Amino acid sequence: MEQLNHTVEIFCCYAHRDLELLNDLKAHLSPLQRSGLVTLWYDGDIIPGADWEEEIKLRLNRADIVLLLISADLIQSEYCYAVEMQRAVEKHQAGTTHVIPVVLRPVAWQETPIGGIKLGRLQALPKGIKAVTTWKNHDAAWKEVAEGIGNVVNKLLRKFSINQSVSISDLGTNMPVTIQIPLSQNTVDSSHPHPSNASKPIIPSPIFTSNSESFVLTHTLKGHSSEVFSIAVSPDGQILASGSWDKSIKLWKLHSGELLRTMPEKVPQTPLGEGFFSVAISPDGQILASGGKSQDIKLWDLHTGKRLRTLPGHLATDTFAVFGPDKLLLATYYYDQTVELWNPYTGNLLHTLTGELLRSITSVAFSPDGQILACSGLENADSTSSVITLWNPYTGDLLHTLTGHLGIVRSIVFSPDGQTFASGSSDCTIKIWKRATVT
Repeated sequence: MEQLNHTVEIFCCYAHRDLELLNDLKAHLSPLQRSGLVTLWYDGDIIPGADWEEEIKLRLNRADIVLLLISADLIQSEYCYAVEMQRAVEKHQAGTTHVIPVVLRPVAWQETPIGGIKLGRLQALPKGIKAVTTWKNHDAAWKEVAEGIGNVVNKLLRKFSINQSVSISDLGTNMPVTIQIPLSQNTVDSSHPHPSNASKPIIPSPIFTSNSESFVLTHTLKGHSSEVFSIAVSPDGQILASGSWDKSIKLWKLHSGELLRTMPEKVPQTPLGEGFFSVAISPDGQILASGGKSQDIKLWDLHTGKRLRTLPGHLATDTFAVFGPDKLLLATYYYDQTVELWNPYTGNLLHTLTGELLRSITSVAFSPDGQILACSGLENADSTSSVITLWNPYTGDLLHTLTGHLGIVRSIVFSPDGQTFASGSSDCTIKIWKRATVT
């Protein structure tokens, strides 16, 4: 079975009295877990010493599926109802999470108000809304629940456009879930750099269908009191983030120009020159990373504006952040000799890339598949020529070193298929680099 590029993350919202039933559900979902299709998380996975509330909120925000394990105790729990269920339904209505009620024990739950709707509007499992504990054969009930969840996983993986073909019909529960996703035109087998059977690129319809069409100004967003250095758009195209020298980040509705919030809420009264000139949004649209003159990287909840955590900085004050295609990978870099790779959801430092070849880093870019991190820095302390280094971001291994520019490389960009990248330099040249077999 091939390794999938995306794993569906499942969050379990349950009452502690139902822990035994949760364990039964986990057992029946284990075929999906062992196949690498899903990860399953509940509050019992929180490690000792961790901030349990922050961990729950982070896991809930990043979840692709939220399972509401319905019982009288779940609905009675103030935290489960007011925090976890409320946030889950909000994300469900926004289309960023799929919420599935799983009825464990008999309770009149359908009329429960949550997020402006009745809970009964959400399609529940098992079919017929017959509580699991009322079935004569509990395994048969759990099998039906697992099949229903498997079908949702199938649809989500199609939505994520995973470039794989995988069958999981042979799993232990015999779940009738088959994922048959065609390879996109950008997929390249790394073992065959020039495949003869590569599909021809699809030529999109032109943006402009006549000479009378163009772009027109719709909004001018005002609110910053100093220069705007960086902007980013959320993956769903709904939110625009702006980072300014006025020490604030503002979130706007992209299509209306409405100001949603300013972060932080109280802008610190510090000297000018400590603002934000780097903002980046995670691929799942949940986290905003900001960098600037403060020597550290701040991570924010894009939807609430709350600061989630601060990643410690280095001696250099100019900090930048770049998300990889994998939402669990964030690269931060500085004008010193260090690139750091983090898991933005846990705050764990994964790898530190350092050395003479990373002197005065000026540009960092991920390949589209996330397998390569390209960095540019000065060749040596007395040089104005740049060297480009290619790294494996998952292992921290240096892959290749490329030279040729006589000036500082200001920008690096990969082609959509990842087979080519370009570098632009102060030496007034742009160099094109293509993947090839070196003899």
